[in-house]
Amino acid sequence: MSWTDTSGNFWLFGGIGGDSTGCCAGTLNDLWEFGAGQWTWVSGSNLASQSGAWGVLGTPAPTNVPSARDSAQTWIDPYGNLWLFGGNGTDSTGATGQLNDLWVYEQ
Repeated sequence: MSWTDTSGNFWLFGGIGGDSTGCCAGTLNDLWEFGAGQWTWVSGSNLASQSGAWGVLGTPAPTNVPSARDSAQTWIDPYGNLWLFGGNGTDSTGATGQLNDLWVYEQ
């Protein structure tokens, strides 16, 4: 999933690919920002097929992280927040399949 924020920075989340160990491919949950000519790793795991970190529903926390996934739907609201829904990936129990969770990343 990719999008551009209101400041013109380019963002990437998840997808399918190899992880940082070079041994494993699968769904990813890493969040990256490209701005000022450089990439910054913002959040998520550097390993494939990781479960997320669900906190308390409706309560923002820096430790909340969506699980690894691909094919999710994303959109930007009028305030520049990213919304992410569903996709194919890893659920809270570690099982893989279609997801139906909704996340917001507030800038």
